[in-house]
Amino acid sequence: ATPSGEICRVTSISTNDLTIVRGIQGTTATTHENSDNVFIIGPALREIARVTDVGFSGSNSQLTVAPDFSCSIVSGTDYELHYHFFPTHIEDKINEILENLRRDILLPLTLVTDGDMESTGTGDWTASGTSGTPTLAKNTTVANVVHGRRSLSIVNDGSTTRGFAKSASINVSENRSVFVAADVFITAGDTAKLTLRDITNSADIETAASVATGLVHMEFTATVPADCEDIQVWLESPGALDATYWSSVQLLFSNRQVYDYPGTLEWSEDFDKVLYFPIGPALTNSGEDNSFEIFTKPAKIWSPAEMIRDSTALNPYRLQLKRGVVNQALFIGGRVDFDVLSSETDTTTAPEDIVVNLTYADMLDAWAQEDIVDDKFQAAQVKMAKAENARRLLGPRMRHFYTPKTRVLGTR
Repeated sequence: ATPSGEICRVTSISTNDLTIVRGIQGTTATTHENSDNVFIIGPALREIARVTDVGFSGSNSQLTVAPDFSCSIVSGTDYELHYHFFPTHIEDKINEILENLRRDILLPLTLVTDGDMESTGTGDWTASGTSGTPTLAKNTTVANVVHGRRSLSIVNDGSTTRGFAKSASINVSENRSVFVAADVFITAGDTAKLTLRDITNSADIETAASVATGLVHMEFTATVPADCEDIQVWLESPGALDATYWSSVQLLFSNRQVYDYPGTLEWSEDFDKVLYFPIGPALTNSGEDNSFEIFTKPAKIWSPAEMIRDSTALNPYRLQLKRGVVNQALFIGGRVDFDVLSSETDTTTAPEDIVVNLTYADMLDAWAQEDIVDDKFQAAQVKMAKAENARRLLGPRMRHFYTPKTRVLGTR
């Protein structure tokens, strides 16, 4: 094998002997080291075997592997050659780096379970309808998502005249003032409706609706009835064949200033700020109710916020707002790790140059440590120097994805 790890094609198999053809260099023999540091990945099952012997005849190279693969390798199967490192070593290093890089995130502050739509499934929402049941799904089409990585779609079939996605119930005290908001994408010709529902008495408390096409912001403030103990937020596609896409759903108590920390943020240091997008002009066409244009004004800081910490508690962090009555849809800005990769088809938004070069540097360091054990000190120094140079060149870029933080204490 060569460090480039070229991909070759298997043309025939006899027991453990594989006959392979090179795709680029044609009849030039492939040179495979007869050592314990060469591995190949088997077909489909991603099995790994070691090359134990090699041969070359005409235009074909022959590899003998051990142990046997659990299933037969058919002619034409592609395989991967990995020089020196075990095949999963690269994957593990990439995931280790992704877990140490930070990305910015904007999360809606809400008491609604999965109100930020960060969950990949729809288990926190109950599908219900009139004359049928809508299809609920998480959607990742860019045009259908306002905030975050996905939206909740409510799609009615031809027989479903009203399709709902109902949130989990939220306990509430009587006569309490509640602020409700949502951002939705409405398909052309369709409508959307947002309802604050009194579950105790099976009645609507307040609603918002829109017949516009595209992105719409809905919000209202309502007072809970005297005998109400539980409320829900109902998202609705009100007509047959209607399709709506809900990016965020926020329910906040108007006079509440302390909230549980969003589960998406892992540590208290992940928190950055609380902001809001000022409400835009009201939509005035027939069928519009508590609906507004979106993103007509720049985002603003809502207020300073403080983290309340109790490391021994089941809920170790809470967020305390410094400003009074809530009358805007609030968002929490923070930083989180990049998601790790679990399969070869997974993708990441992490910067390619940082991930590739840090993986390369870490592998060189690991190889250098093996050289030191084998008393190959000069070879180890060369590898460590290459690794250090790769990291040094990434320095300016890394500051954006892992910004050092300081804390200043004192008075003014």
